Amino acid sequence: MDLCYYTGHERVPSVATYRYPSEAVGMTQRRAGTAAAGLTASLFAVEVPSDDHPIGMGRVIGDGGCFLGQRYDRGTGTSPTGVGRAIMPRITTYLRTHAPGNAYINLITDGGSHYLHRKFGFVATAPGAIGMKSPLESR
Repeated sequence: MDLCYYTGHERVPSVATYRYPSEAVGMTQRRAGTAAAGLTASLFAVEVPSDDHPIGMGRVIGDGGCFLGQRYDRGTGTSPTGVGRAIMPRITTYLRTHAPGNAYINLITDGGSHYLHRKFGFVATAPGAIGMKSPLESR
């Protein structure tokens, strides 16, 4: 599929839509109630549909001074998929328009996604700062 065929829709996804791409890319599946609670914290969201199902989603959550971007895509089995290119311009436009100049904006990236994210102004924080996680489900 050509990159120009992907269209992002600016809307907070339903719980089912939110859970579908995360399952497809191997992320930890959130319970429906947990997903619903998390989605209410969305300040902005973009969903990329294809046929009957979503293939990508991006969200911005935050408290007005600290913002977190979340983006993932299932793609179509080709690389690059172009899904991220339908999501990232909308997320960065939202942040540039709504976040104060001194806001701290972070994004955890994996695989080769950092190449795309750099095109939108994101830079690696290491070695000055390192992203971390805590797998609460293992406690």
